Amino acid sequence: MISNILKATFDNKFISGEDGRSETVPIFKLIQAAKALVGYMKRTGDNNKISTTLIQELEIRWNTRLLMLMPIEEQFQEIKDLYKDEPHRFYDIDLILLKKIIDFLKPFKHATDELEGDTYPTIHKVILHKAKLEKHLTSYLQVTTTNGYNIKINNNNEGTEINYCVILNALAKRALSVVDEKYKIHQVHEFACFLWPKFKSLRMLPNESKIRITSEVGEALLKYELNRINALERADTYHGTESHSEEFEEWEDNLSQSIPRSSLQEVQEYQSDISAKIYDHECLWKATSKAFMDRDAKRKSWIDVGMNMFENWETFSNTEQEEKSKLKKAVFKVNASDACYLLFA
Repeated sequence: MISNILKATFDNKFISGEDGRSETVPIFKLIQAAKALVGYMKRTGDNNKISTTLIQELEIRWNTRLLMLMPIEEQFQEIKDLYKDEPHRFYDIDLILLKKIIDFLKPFKHATDELEGDTYPTIHKVILHKAKLEKHLTSYLQVTTTNGYNIKINNNNEGTEINYCVILNALAKRALSVVDEKYKIHQVHEFACFLWPKFKSLRMLPNESKIRITSEVGEALLKYELNRINALERADTYHGTESHSEEFEEWEDNLSQSIPRSSLQEVQEYQSDISAKIYDHECLWKATSKAFMDRDAKRKSWIDVGMNMFENWETFSNTEQEEKSKLKKAVFKVNASDACYLLFA
């Protein structure tokens, strides 16, 4: 997803000025010059003459644009010394713009690294990283050109200057529109973030979204409770106990009254708990266990799994596949609706 966002942001038609946006032409020239430099150094073997070998950008690999630019910036002086008699090799690589493009790209790589994990849950961070990227891009729109520097560009043999802030502003606007179009947030991402105690207030979202998500979580909890009650009633019918219900009617429990409090009240209680201890995983499970002590035995089972998961956390993250598999089996014995509490916390 993030790779596609960057691909659309740095689309050649956009940054080369083909669509009439000349502000981004220096970025296009910088990237093309960097590609040409890396390609030449690899072909000639000069790549081995500098401290760290350069990396060529590949469309099929994530974040290789950043991985190509960073070594060039770090060893720019070495490259200039190596090609002091061939300055055209790095003529279009403006060092200031190079550093600014690297800074522009770093948060995207960080988000990619965080969200591509396959040994730890990431679904609860999807909203957070979108908010972080939007904040990062918006910061470029708030910078004025009065304190910036200019870069020289040549258009039709005429030398002109353009401010770095103008260049990055145009790139950030493009990136924001692409993020809005391609970085899709679904209900499961919203629920996952809400169920992470540290972010249950959803401060990264506007008020209308907070109200909507809180309401939807309450509805989901109510639906879960009703499904559980219906399942119990169906189980009684299946085992033939329904035919004897009239005989023992005076002692029969009313399942429709078994919900101790409304789902909305439960969500509100969860949000109002501002205990500092909630930030610690072990305290989280203890606090959760206490809060749900009045629940039925099935609901309590996921709390026990959570405690067991915490006690075996280091084993889970450091050991062989066999131990990891055992813990996964223990987690997935729990009802899927309850398991989300474990995986999102």
